[in-house]
Amino acid sequence: MKAPTTLLAERAMAKQPVLEDPLASCREAAIPLVADAVVDACTFSRPSNQAARMVSSRMGLITRQLYKKTQEMRAGGLPEHFLLVVTRDELIALEQKPIMRRGGGMETGAEVARWRRADLTVSSSPAGYLINVTLVSPGEDEQVKCCVGKSTVTEDFVRLLGDPTRQTRAVS
Repeated sequence: MKAPTTLLAERAMAKQPVLEDPLASCREAAIPLVADAVVDACTFSRPSNQAARMVSSRMGLITRQLYKKTQEMRAGGLPEHFLLVVTRDELIALEQKPIMRRGGGMETGAEVARWRRADLTVSSSPAGYLINVTLVSPGEDEQVKCCVGKSTVTEDFVRLLGDPTRQTRAVS
């Protein structure tokens, strides 16, 4: 049985218009910030736990800060939202911040992490309307947990992350 939030998200996703290239805006945001040729890019977030978030928001400032710090540690110190950029040999994480003016969107900022694609081990698992992704860099003893909204394009992007020999964009 699916959770009500999953059903609501699936219903909302079905009403969204189908874009020809949904990751084009991510690639365009990454190109000026990355020196190498960009294969593809996609926005990711730290993993979330709705129950823990609700409890922490009702338990006071210290509990909320502890929850946020725990999520940051699980994501390997990455910001709340970040852009994963795939180049020929590397995976680069760029910080993203929400734009707080009319129209919204995300502003892409500085590089926060970089890994060699050949050194990474990528695993993923579906989680309702999300895909939980774990990036493991054995050489650095680092494990990064993150998530992305589930769609055919993001599923293919996750496969791109796990295949260091692939040099083609994610397709829907």
